[in-house]
Amino acid sequence: MFFLTPRYIKEAKQYLHGAKKFLAYKRDILPDSRVSEIESLITDLRGAMRSRNRNEVSEAVTKLDEVIGKSLPPQKHAALRENIEVFLVAIVIAAGVKAFLIQPFRIPTGSMQPTLYGIVGVPTDTPPPNLAVRAFDFVVRGRHHFELRAKQSGYRRPGVCRQGQLQLQQAQGG
Repeated sequence: MFFLTPRYIKEAKQYLHGAKKFLAYKRDILPDSRVSEIESLITDLRGAMRSRNRNEVSEAVTKLDEVIGKSLPPQKHAALRENIEVFLVAIVIAAGVKAFLIQPFRIPTGSMQPTLYGIVGVPTDTPPPNLAVRAFDFVVRGRHHFELRAKQSGYRRPGVCRQGQLQLQQAQGG
């Protein structure tokens, strides 16, 4: 049962798995002598795990770790690479926060606001629906129903306006 297995055996199993993976990934790069050395150390680790001797397991793991550590050349400029990666990730996150949360859009005039928010008036001749349909539309679709009525009936002709607008139209027209 796995919960009765000692911790050092569990850690040795994980280290054994990692060593096998390392050998599978780097077998074509490593010299044959190093591959055979790692394989023999993996076999030694398995034997130490079967004996369940904590000191033997610890020594086998340490030896395997040393050989694997010597097999990998140190990366050049590792600190510089990490710092550049951190700065690039920070810049991308900051740009994303700015673009999507802080300044998502700029509305130049108030007249554009209703269409931006999806508020579009559609004139109809039918009366607004009953209260149940309105509640359903509000909860499910996010729709609102308003009944707007003009104070007077009739048409407004473009030439008949308030005086300020008429003067503006005359100034623009000629």
